[in-house]
Order: sequence, then structure tokens, then C-alpha cells
Amino acid sequence: MALLPKFFPSVNQIKYDPDAGPEDNMVFRHYNPTETVHGRTMEEWFRFSPCYFNMFRYFGTDDHYGYRTHIRPWDEGYSWTARHHGRANYDMGGKYMDKSTYDLGCKYMDKSTYDLGGKYMDKSTYDVGKRSMSPHRAYVDVGKGGMSPHVPLPFDGYDDRKGRSWETGSRSLSNYKRRMQAAFEFFSKLGVRYYSASDRDFAPEGDTWEETNIMLDETTTMACNLQQQSGMRPLYFAADLFSHPRYMNGAATNPEFHVFAYACAQVKRAMDMAKRLQAQNFVFFHPRDGYQNPLQRQIYRDIQHLGHLYRMAAQYKDKIGYKGHLLIQPKPFDPLRHQYECDAMSTMQILRHFGMERSYKLYIKPAWSRMMGRPYHHDVYMASAFSMLGLVDTADSYPEVKGTSDFCAANVRDATLVMKCYMEQKTRHFSRVEWTMAMVASL
Repeated sequence: MALLPKFFPSVNQIKYDPDAGPEDNMVFRHYNPTETVHGRTMEEWFRFSPCYFNMFRYFGTDDHYGYRTHIRPWDEGYSWTARHHGRANYDMGGKYMDKSTYDLGCKYMDKSTYDLGGKYMDKSTYDVGKRSMSPHRAYVDVGKGGMSPHVPLPFDGYDDRKGRSWETGSRSLSNYKRRMQAAFEFFSKLGVRYYSASDRDFAPEGDTWEETNIMLDETTTMACNLQQQSGMRPLYFAADLFSHPRYMNGAATNPEFHVFAYACAQVKRAMDMAKRLQAQNFVFFHPRDGYQNPLQRQIYRDIQHLGHLYRMAAQYKDKIGYKGHLLIQPKPFDPLRHQYECDAMSTMQILRHFGMERSYKLYIKPAWSRMMGRPYHHDVYMASAFSMLGLVDTADSYPEVKGTSDFCAANVRDATLVMKCYMEQKTRHFSRVEWTMAMVASL
């Protein structure tokens, strides 16, 4: 059932309509959830799962270039472009973007500089001072230094004196709650049964571990209630072990023991949330567990620590009676030059080395295969060949781009080959020719 319209009142439930005309944009033309294909409905084959982070916490910037562009009603604010309409009134300290522009809050770059917008750590909190981000003059505390720059009149939901950005500048719990209501309304109108999220999507990080857990408890209860209303649950849940600056040198493989211990505690807490939310899978994604040069790190010790985390997580899963599957998502690079779990084969080898291959499966993102110069379907087939394929992400990436672009598969042939592998694994159906070829190859 759809939730009461609050943030998307003009959007109705998206339905299947094969006869829709070109002017009908808010319909499914090919996806019929009740249509049966090979003994299963389309809804069973395609477990669509919108990503909470990408859809509701991404700011609309193009990597390190351009302004934040998204206009979101649940954040009670507008983008810099919509507010200032291209006016160059952000040059308090000089005509062009300079150190003085983002250093107005204090003399030197300090915590107070990039913490003006809100109390809690979030992506926008420490993005404020970056040269690559939009130069919001709204982040300046007008009362400091005797500065009184010219600003447009404030509008509803925007407080210039308190440093409100397009997202109100707050990492407040109330803002996270509004965002969650908007997300579930959106998911419900799409008609999907699943969504994907992490612990930091639900609540900000507090000043203390205890404060963080209190906020996570409150928002998890709220999510459970919204799930009950909408009939949804997470396809996967995860612990965000990469956004916070403490993880700049990794989480499980961090050389600082206290960071490793914090990561373990965060995973434990996230697994408790996954059980409450009845998440079908729990995903481990460690894009910062790697190295720039093998001479910098003690590689086997790092991987051993990674194995310890996976072993403890599997033991805790059994202890609390969590019924979901444990998945690992490999990634070749970005932000680090090399990562230990760079592809399906290396990840499976790590699991086999530590005797964990029966406790985990892989969550394959074909975009990563593309980043390594391999065919889109490469790692999907590799994982499936060893009965280790647990989940597939349909994101793609341009081969010439040294990083992911997180857009849907654009090539029909690539998507078909991935779906073929998935269907064969589910049905265990192979043609006689394929079995013959397998026999010849084995000889």
C-alpha cells in the first residue's frame, strides 16, 4: 500500500500499462510484476531495490565539479543555484573562489570551519570547506568578524544566520526522519518490495557512541513502522565503514587498532539493525581497505585482520539468530589505487584461505568489471561458477572512466547475459550443447 502523499503529492502509484502513449512517463511499459516467465513472476525474478544513499543522500554534484543541484522538499531547502540563481555573491573574501571564501569562519582550516552547518558528521558536514563543492555563502556566520554580506531575503525553511545549506545545513535527527518518510513514500509509489540502506543512512553520527546508538534505535523503530505500512524490507543492509574520516586508511585493515575495534562495533550494531528490519542480506563493502603501494603495508597481516572481522561477523550472525545471508562486494580501486578484494576470484580466495567460503557469498557489481577492462558480465559468471553468486547490482560504468558512474546497464546484450547467468543458477537449467561443451572442457 502507498503511504500518504506528503513529499510527492502529484505522483500516483506507478503501474504497468503496455498501451501507454509517449506522453505517459510515469508508467511501466514492459515490467509486469504478475507476468510469469520460466515458472516465476517478474516480481520474483527482478527484486528491484532502490539504493537509499544514492537516491536520498546524494547531493547532485558531478564528482569534484559543479554545484549541488538537487532540490528536495524533505530537506526544507533548495539548491545553491535555485537560491542565488547564478549570482556571484559568494565572493566575500575576494572576487574568485579562494582560501578566504571558505575560511571565513575562523583563521585557519579547522573543525569549526567545516562543522558550521550542523552538529553531526555527515557527508555534507565535511564537504563544506572543499574547493570542489558549491561555495555557499550561507555557511558564513554573519555575526563573526563584523561581516555583514549582502544576501537575498530568507525563504521558508532557510535560516541564513545559522548556516543553512540547500539541505538546511543540519545533520539533525529531525532531518533524517523527514528524509526517511520521503524515501518510503517514494519506494511505495514505485511498487517495489525491497530497498537497500546502511546504518548511516538512517541516522547521523553523534558526539558519542551512546548518542549514536540512541538515534539509531529511534530511526530503526521508525523504519520498522514504515515497513509494516508499505510491506517492504531491505534487500540488504550494511555498515557504512568508509564515509567517516576515521576510515581514511581503511576499516578492517586499518593500522590503528582503535579504528578496527570501532569498525567491529559498528558492524555488530548494524547486524542488530538488520535483524530488526528483517533484511534479506547483510553486505560488507570496504572501498578503503586497500593500499597505494604494496611496500607501504604488511599485506598478509591486513588480510588476516579482514578475515578476523568476517569470522566474528559470521559467529555473531549465529549468536543473534539472524536469518539473512552475508555478502561481500568486491571492488578493484577508487578511492585507493589497489584493494584487497579487487574482484570475484581474489575475494573467493581470501574466504577460502580463512575457511569462510560456506558463510559468505558475493555481491557482484558489473560496473567494477568494466572498470578493470573486463566484460560487463565477467565477475557474475566467475562467482556463479563457484556457486558464490549471491546478489547482482545492475550499475554500469563507462570503460574510459577510471571510476564508477552508477547508472543502469545501458547495453541490452550485457544485461541479457547477466540475466541468463542468474536464471541458469536459479533453475539449474543448461542446454545439452552447453553441458557437452563443459564435458569437453573438463577432458
